[in-house]
Amino acid sequence: MAKTVYPLRRMPGVAGRVTSVVASGGQTIGPDGQVVGGGISITGGEKLRAAIADLRGSVAAERHILFTGDSLIQLGGDTTAQSSDTRAEQFGFAGQLTRALNARFGGLDGGQFIHPDAVASDTRVANAGTPVLVNDFAPISAWRNSGSTIVRRQAVALESAGQTITYTFNGRFLNVILWENAANTYNGNWTYSIDGGGAVTVNGVSATDTYRTERIDCLTDAPHTVVLARATNRILVVGAFVSRGTGIIDNRFGWGGSTTQDWLNAFERVRRVTWRHLPASLTVIRHSHNEALRQENPAYMSRPDVFRSNLRQLIDYALGNTSVKGILLINDPPTSTVFNPRRAEEYWQIMDEVSREYSTVAFADVSQLHSTYAVGNNSGMYVDNVHRSAAGFQFEADAIATRLAEIGRLSLV
Repeated sequence: MAKTVYPLRRMPGVAGRVTSVVASGGQTIGPDGQVVGGGISITGGEKLRAAIADLRGSVAAERHILFTGDSLIQLGGDTTAQSSDTRAEQFGFAGQLTRALNARFGGLDGGQFIHPDAVASDTRVANAGTPVLVNDFAPISAWRNSGSTIVRRQAVALESAGQTITYTFNGRFLNVILWENAANTYNGNWTYSIDGGGAVTVNGVSATDTYRTERIDCLTDAPHTVVLARATNRILVVGAFVSRGTGIIDNRFGWGGSTTQDWLNAFERVRRVTWRHLPASLTVIRHSHNEALRQENPAYMSRPDVFRSNLRQLIDYALGNTSVKGILLINDPPTSTVFNPRRAEEYWQIMDEVSREYSTVAFADVSQLHSTYAVGNNSGMYVDNVHRSAAGFQFEADAIATRLAEIGRLSLV
């Protein structure tokens, strides 16, 4: 169906503003922050100015961006190493957008989230002593094994002597996230050792169904190895994020093949740790391809009306995190005619329309970056009929970062 072109509208409370501003590169920015021209538009971009201002603070403090969505968030831009979290952090959309914003705002590359289960995709973590893998406690993420099966990431329980989790990373701080519950003795004491040094004990907390973060200071911003071990009772580690004291931190939670209904079906505590436990200046929600692909299959509940309702529920839940200053909805790019769902544009339009219902939600339409899949594919922007290449993710990230920075600069005028 043809995509509706909306007229620029005045946002409440901005009466008397000019109807448009000519930005660098010849783009036009309307009173609602919509940037047109130059390859991409962000509908309602003005509503992200508080989030952008908060991200600018990353030159002096840590800031977070939370990325949630399907394989366009999970993967790293190739077909031969789709299971590589290392590649995804370097070449995937989330990592590239975070670095692009750090570069524009003058901060360090702040760090990233690392799951505790030592799957083949993630060389940053190792398990020893066969700790217990636990479903339905960790943030929503997945990896793709050697058989191309998409598998959800898990929390790790240290329950006996000799069971350890080893994190290898570059940064100063390792921020360990635990789930604690005294009723089932997931509140034990534990130790950490830095670069082979002596063990330091951390006492558990007598809590009920609580996520908390314990910050380990390695004292230098450099490569480190930190080993976590049980001391008493049991501990349940759901992940950790690396940080450097300043810069924007990339919390990348991607689940290939997922729809909004899959995310809503997660247990409450999983949704809580995914969206609400960590601070986030900006939350990114990226869906559309899987929704449209599965719309004819009632088992997936991907009809347009269901998608609209689901998207609202995800936004409402994400806004329950009081640190969130804004939410950016991003669609998936056009796909080849072989895989392109008949009504993909209807889902993009729903994202646009839903974003207009909220005072802190905007929509970035990346379908505008090139006119068709064929044009983008001929330019090296894809690795298959659906997924972006590393160059394609960089193209998206640079376009969005440029628009966000432009909107932020206009707010200072």
